[in-house]
Amino acid sequence: MFKHLFKKTALWWSTMPTTARADEVTSGATRIFAGATAFLGAFSVQEWGVIIGICLGIGSFSLSWYYKRKNHELLKQSLINQQLMKEMEQ
Repeated sequence: MFKHLFKKTALWWSTMPTTARADEVTSGATRIFAGATAFLGAFSVQEWGVIIGICLGIGSFSLSWYYKRKNHELLKQSLINQQLMKEMEQ
């Protein structure tokens, strides 16, 4: 019943490269971890504290700005709705 689906899948899958050399995979992973370790080791604990503090400050500012802007938009919409209701009552 579903043999035609498997044949199409097998044909599609056969066009994909299926082998990767082990040294390519481990070499890439080694380079990524070596780079991450070098980056983390480049700064002292005090410098990491400053970097994290700056990132947290920027994040806090961004969140506060976003929600204040959203609150102002809601208040503006509420004011417009109230004005429309007053005009309809008159």
